[in-house]
Amino acid sequence: MKLGIMRRIMFLKSPAFQWMLGILALFIGIFCAGSAQAQGWKKVATFNGLIANVKFLNSRVGFVTLGIYSVSNSVALYKTTDGGATWVQATIPSGYDGRIDDIDMIDSLHGWIAVADYHGAGNRALWHTTDAGMTWNQTPLVGWGTSVTHTPRAVIITDFGNYFHISTDGGATFFNGPMSSTNCVRFADSLHGVMTVFRGSSWMNSSDGGLTWQNSNFATECWSVYPDSGTPNFYAAPEVSNILYHSTDYGKTWGPLASFPKWTTGTVAGIGDKYLFCQLQHLQTNGMYYSTDKGVSWRCIGGPGPHPDTRFCAIEDCTGGVTVYAFDDQSPGTLYRYSFDTTLTVGSGVPEFSSNPSRASATLCQDTTGGFLLSNNHCDAILILGLTLLDSNSIAFTSGAFGFDSLPKLPLAMYKGSKDSIRYHWNPSGRLTKDTSITLRLKVHYFNSVRDTTADTIVAIELKSTNPANSFSLRPAAINMGTVSSCSRPPDTTVILRNLSCLPLVVDSIVVHGSGFKLLDSILAPIAPDDSAMLHVQFLPVGNDISNGTITFYLEEAGAHIKSFMPFQGQSKQGLGILEMSDTSLQAGSISFCAGDTVLTDTLRNTGCDTLIISGMRLLGDSGFSLVSLSTDSVLLPDSSEIITIQFAPRVKGVQSATLSFHSRNIAYDPGQDTMVTIAGLGSTGATVLDIDTSIRNFGALYACESRDTTITLYNPGCDTSVISGITLSGDSDFSLVSVPADSLVLPDSSETIIIRFSPRGKGTQSAVLSFHSQDIVNDPGRDRIITFDGSGLGGQSALLADTSLRDFGALYPCESRDTTIWLYN
Repeated sequence: MKLGIMRRIMFLKSPAFQWMLGILALFIGIFCAGSAQAQGWKKVATFNGLIANVKFLNSRVGFVTLGIYSVSNSVALYKTTDGGATWVQATIPSGYDGRIDDIDMIDSLHGWIAVADYHGAGNRALWHTTDAGMTWNQTPLVGWGTSVTHTPRAVIITDFGNYFHISTDGGATFFNGPMSSTNCVRFADSLHGVMTVFRGSSWMNSSDGGLTWQNSNFATECWSVYPDSGTPNFYAAPEVSNILYHSTDYGKTWGPLASFPKWTTGTVAGIGDKYLFCQLQHLQTNGMYYSTDKGVSWRCIGGPGPHPDTRFCAIEDCTGGVTVYAFDDQSPGTLYRYSFDTTLTVGSGVPEFSSNPSRASATLCQDTTGGFLLSNNHCDAILILGLTLLDSNSIAFTSGAFGFDSLPKLPLAMYKGSKDSIRYHWNPSGRLTKDTSITLRLKVHYFNSVRDTTADTIVAIELKSTNPANSFSLRPAAINMGTVSSCSRPPDTTVILRNLSCLPLVVDSIVVHGSGFKLLDSILAPIAPDDSAMLHVQFLPVGNDISNGTITFYLEEAGAHIKSFMPFQGQSKQGLGILEMSDTSLQAGSISFCAGDTVLTDTLRNTGCDTLIISGMRLLGDSGFSLVSLSTDSVLLPDSSEIITIQFAPRVKGVQSATLSFHSRNIAYDPGQDTMVTIAGLGSTGATVLDIDTSIRNFGALYACESRDTTITLYNPGCDTSVISGITLSGDSDFSLVSVPADSLVLPDSSETIIIRFSPRGKGTQSAVLSFHSQDIVNDPGRDRIITFDGSGLGGQSALLADTSLRDFGALYPCESRDTTIWLYN
């Protein structure tokens, strides 16, 4: 909302300000003495509400709007068509409470209203009328509209609370401009305009009819700007200011021009640059000031003082005078009028037409529209009584091919500056079958009340119709099927025949010239306007030839026979066999030279659609490789495969390699190509699978005088020599090597023995370990082998033999003795 309004009103009503008014009253009287009536002001009408805006379109037609910002009140709109003698309330959308800010009539019937709703339920920024302002309907445009104007390029709406709005399609749609909170927009001509702002931003100017806007050098609140039409001069009286500002460069730069005793209402009006008018606010002083020297000096003519930001107006009439309409700040509000006598020349009212308005041409299948402006640029009012369409023989013309889209409602009163548009359409579609030229005459019958005459004005309407330059189209323009194998499925393409005219298109026949193409369908029914039919054309490739030809369409359109050609081309190629291999590099791995072999395979597949010939199969390289299969020429049918088998059986050690080569070609028209496969393998050392029992040997328990032997057998069941070295026995000394071969070679299928003896010399468990190293004869780091032995010593055994039988010495005399021997044998 406009928050500053209420604060200013409170200040204007304060005791301090009222005291200032008393002091200033004497000063003001110097500039503007007398009442409104004494200065020539006459009461026009009183309305039940606060007046915010008065706008007269001419001396007879005008509008008054009710409702202001600072007070909650419903808006209303009144219209007069008799110079203010009577007023009729217009029908407007309901629920609005604020102010109707601006009215912009495009012609006598159509116009716009910018409306700002501050207290009510309405939320639309723009209303529209199509009945000369008696009924207004809201548009979908949301916002608070503060002014509206139109140029040939755009409709522009300023918006108090949002970005301003631009329409380039007559108000059907809008997009936002680059600035928000704008107050007024006006144009001096069709290109140059100025836009003022509410707060904080620079004013803007446009030089392209309102499509784009640039910042000016001025930034202050202002609710009205007045352009001197046809010149680069603009005038403005910003709010809360007594300064009148002026621009001489279409609003790009601004400077002060004049000052007034008190604040202005913000509105500047004028009649060209002959008269400029500015009005002061209420609660300060009553008074309207005018200038006749382009704003250099000003004179006061008194009059009412309204609320700030309201808008008065000034018009020139046909009696040689200028009239100012203004109103007071009361409710009910009163409208006043002040008239100036001038020396304006009174012309004769005659309807005029925009230049060269009436030439229209259309093809047989395309409508076109035309139109012109009907205007009265003279001072006399005229009354349009009738509009009659005549042919070249002055006979009333009627035809379905021609008609009016908009005609003004008759009788039509046209005052000075009034404009009305007449729109017509020229639609020869389906009614004319050849080039046609028609000249019509629109007779405008009118009455000039000042001259009291009735007369006619004639405008010529030249109409032409032609057959379409292209009544149909063929897509594509030409057919190229490219290169196609003779053994593949015949390809096809789609031809689209489109009827571009407004009459049915009949296909008499379609003929194919040349060989290699075939029509798969036909067109039986007529093709309706803006419709299409499809044909499918198939290519039948044969051999290796290029096919050229045409498809000829024989058509009938608008009674004329038409022939059209479509060229075609295609390249036939003999059926193509395509060779694929599973691998072109084979690895056999490592195989023992003395016993091993392996088999390698490679798959040849024909993924094409014709037969391949495989020939010249050769295997070259080391003798360890041999070709097992496909050693002769072979035939590889489409989608079939063959397996090449190669055996690797090396009989020597080391890296070995070979190459497999062959030639493949299509069965006809193909030189073919050579293919090579590389093969590699390794003849490894002979397998020396040394057979040895490495389990623990247990000699058992032996007496100290006993010994026992065991034999270790080293057997080579492989096919290569094994080297045995480093035979050692470690452990208790009661174990000993009896038979120890030195470093030796264990030939294939042969063996070596090692004998170990256990001779315990003491008691207890004893052990030893036999270790040696075995390896292949070449290129083998080998491995260490160990065998563990254990045994138990029982020590010496006392096996004493003695004859323990009773010895009987017999009977002996005392002198006798007898000996016996006892043998103790261990």
